[in-house]
Amino acid sequence: MKKVLNAQMISAVLRVITLICKLVFVIYLGGKLSLSDLGDYGLIAAMTSYSIYFIGLEAHSYVNRKGIGEDSNKWRVLINKQLGLYLFTSLVFLVITLLLSQLHALQFKYLYFFLGITLVEHFGQESYRTLIALRDQLGASLSLFFRAASWVIITVLVFQLEIYRVELTDIFFMWLVFGAISTIATYIYISKKYTNAWCFTPKFDYHWSVSAIKTAVIFLMATLSLRLMQVLDRVIINATSDKETLGIYVFYTSLSMAASALYMFFGPSRIYPVLVALHKGDDKAQFKRVSKKLLLISLLMGAFFCLAIPSFLVAASFFSNSQLFHIQQNPLLLMLVLGALLANAINLGYQYILYCKNLDRVILLSNCIGLSASILYLVVIYCVYQIDAINVAVAVLLFYLASIAFKVFINKQTQ
Repeated sequence: MKKVLNAQMISAVLRVITLICKLVFVIYLGGKLSLSDLGDYGLIAAMTSYSIYFIGLEAHSYVNRKGIGEDSNKWRVLINKQLGLYLFTSLVFLVITLLLSQLHALQFKYLYFFLGITLVEHFGQESYRTLIALRDQLGASLSLFFRAASWVIITVLVFQLEIYRVELTDIFFMWLVFGAISTIATYIYISKKYTNAWCFTPKFDYHWSVSAIKTAVIFLMATLSLRLMQVLDRVIINATSDKETLGIYVFYTSLSMAASALYMFFGPSRIYPVLVALHKGDDKAQFKRVSKKLLLISLLMGAFFCLAIPSFLVAASFFSNSQLFHIQQNPLLLMLVLGALLANAINLGYQYILYCKNLDRVILLSNCIGLSASILYLVVIYCVYQIDAINVAVAVLLFYLASIAFKVFINKQTQ
């Protein structure tokens, strides 16, 4: 019991350090790189985060549901086929991207770094998700720390000690190398610990791949519809407000997203493998009890961060004159972002419960209902008044509330 608690504590500390590093690094680069280089870094980071969805196609949702509760041989077969599918989709991604580049339909600096980092991030994220499904939280946290935080710490130290003049290409190189090493080491670890072999043997199985994609594509569309709302808000504020307002909104939502990542670690990532196993075992009573536990954690953690973020900002305001930390200047905007944070936590709680019931279509429909409600609200506001950051924040909150309402209804119908 003591070993388990120690492992959970180390895992939690590593996850918090990783999230802090990722958040602080962007702020730090703002003071070290030129605006042009910072823009290129942000472009690569944004394009990578969305490109990995089109390589992975959210096939992990199919693999993990099949694998949870199964023996090592079953996991080995699943991961071999999963890797075979990913090698094929990676090849398609490379060919299409390079073809678009040759046709001058896609032109930007650091194209080859983008391709390499995207592939590394994709396979790194998939290995991390596999560890989560295997309920190896410590292994997942170590893998994520090495892939996402270790090179950041080294880069900042080199900057501070002025050992070497760091260029943007050096940052991309560190990201690529540490990501590749971490991903390879993680797959070796999974193979050795959970399948009693030193490495996996990717195998492309056409029929299995078609089945996986058909099942996962609904979850992919549901994920992209959720991500779309998290992009549209910034795009609309950028078009309707000044850069200062956009900066404040991005800062608040960045804190919210960091809090959501912590919630995911302490909530769904720990509990959903249990729910999948219970659903496969048709233990409805225990499934209902664990579902309530997940929803309670979602509510409590969401409420905690709604109090913690303003407290952090107030404390930081004593040490900085930056407008970002003085919440009295933008109280309504902050309250709406925090309301969306709480609603998102509850929404994700219900989303994972429905995911464990294999109700991917319901998840997609609920997100589409939320998106439609938000867009309708903004259209009405545009016609009768004018869109500003406050109205966009209201639209985001409305997105989550509408999604929750539909998920709650369906969850009750399927109990």
